[in-house]
Amino acid sequence: MKNHIRAALSLAVVLATACSSSSIHISDAMRTVTYRDATIQLSRTYLDFHDYRDDPNNLPPTEVPRVAQLVRSAPIPSTFASRKEADDTFFRLMFPGYGLSMLQLHDPVALYSIEVPQTGEDRWVVLIEKNGRWVVVDDFLWPVSSGYLNQATYENGRLTYFDRSGRMLREKK
Repeated sequence: MKNHIRAALSLAVVLATACSSSSIHISDAMRTVTYRDATIQLSRTYLDFHDYRDDPNNLPPTEVPRVAQLVRSAPIPSTFASRKEADDTFFRLMFPGYGLSMLQLHDPVALYSIEVPQTGEDRWVVLIEKNGRWVVVDDFLWPVSSGYLNQATYENGRLTYFDRSGRMLREKK
């Protein structure tokens, strides 16, 4: 019995060592990411997603304009059957390793912000609840340097955007 336990433990140690030393194969390394059916070259080969995500220069300068255009032009449906459907859509539109913000989760005005990689801007999409559906009422690019949009109100066809301190940053009629 002791020999069986010792053999099982030895096998477990060998397997653990083999798996830990070869868990990343060169074929598993990240050289590209796929976004909206486009293959995007990375600035170097990454051994895992976390290394890629944490590198502020993960895209080569030649790819940034193409990636930015893909994010800026990603088609967004004009209506959603539910807030969950909208959430799922925006998760799919987020460029791998970059940001997505969902604000006012329980309000009748929903704010989504998709980071446009390495451009200093975000794509903001605003939905309102109307007749049991979520309808897109605004879709625009906003420079990060202009302040962070934290809240929006929709009254009488007018959208007003505010920062964290309540200062109005943008208005759309």
